[in-house]
Amino acid sequence: MRQIPIFPLGMPVMPFTAVPLHLFEDRYRVMMDHLMEGDRTLGFVMIERGSEVGGGDTRRDVGTLARIVEADQLDDGRWLIIAAGSERMRVVAWLPDDPYPRGAVETLEHGEVLTADAADLQAAVRRMAALAAELGEPGPPIDLTLADDPVIAAYQALAATPIGPLDMQRALETNDAVERHEMVTRLLADAEELLRLQIGSG
Repeated sequence: MRQIPIFPLGMPVMPFTAVPLHLFEDRYRVMMDHLMEGDRTLGFVMIERGSEVGGGDTRRDVGTLARIVEADQLDDGRWLIIAAGSERMRVVAWLPDDPYPRGAVETLEHGEVLTADAADLQAAVRRMAALAAELGEPGPPIDLTLADDPVIAAYQALAATPIGPLDMQRALETNDAVERHEMVTRLLADAEELLRLQIGSG
């Protein structure tokens, strides 16, 4: 078990995906100073209630371990970073926000999917990309290619498509990889149906 900085966000961060962030609060500037002196590892959790700015939020315990892979500090002290998610994690104990959120965390297994491949997810994401482009709505890039590993592909599909944060969080919290894969498949089908209804209604 290790103690790391934790960054609460309004959306969950998925393993095997990258997230860009703009850090401007004083507490996170201090956090960045500490991270850049160490191994640049931090955790992301979703905010259940409250705001990303100012603290005082209620946080979920299951999130994603990540490492800062790019970091640029602006002249006024703000940071622009890109963090790459890796493992699922659970915050076993929250430590005092002094001055930024910290927690003692344990890593969680992703699990295995042996009875399916990533082709169904890839096809679903590309259908959604085409439908979103037709509607002029935000969506995944038309040429987005998911990993061949169905476990990784499920996370990437969640991050790339317009699925609500609570559904994403439930998938992240699911310990069984087969169940997670099936859940993501259903979520993609529901999102695709909604887009088709929007097109049908003009």
